[in-house]
Amino acid sequence: MKRASLVLMAMLLALAMTQTGFGQVMMNEIYSRGVTGALDWIEIYNAGGTSVDITGYKIYDIGGQGGTKAKKLFPSGTILSAHGFYVIVTDTNSTGLTDGFGLSSTGETVWLENATGQSSTA
Repeated sequence: MKRASLVLMAMLLALAMTQTGFGQVMMNEIYSRGVTGALDWIEIYNAGGTSVDITGYKIYDIGGQGGTKAKKLFPSGTILSAHGFYVIVTDTNSTGLTDGFGLSSTGETVWLENATGQSSTA
């Protein structure tokens, strides 16, 4: 019985980690402007005790999942420090951002994809 409990706890822990992101990297906050002049952004958090290189990570919505819209790629060399935050601007109306990514202010699913192509939703 004790072994079955330990196996069940390990499975639940693995499931919880999968739902929050990759290892300890997760989407922490998502903001869609809903008003002109404020930028859309997504905050990524590293809950772990060591730095993580998030080069090659991407975020996207249903358009990115279906291939009708580009996925937003994190810049090369982006290091997320232990217990650190990284904010990526996703607004298509921002000067210099031409990747076609934006967030709906009425709500939608957003995916975080790691450099190996695994994804998690928020």
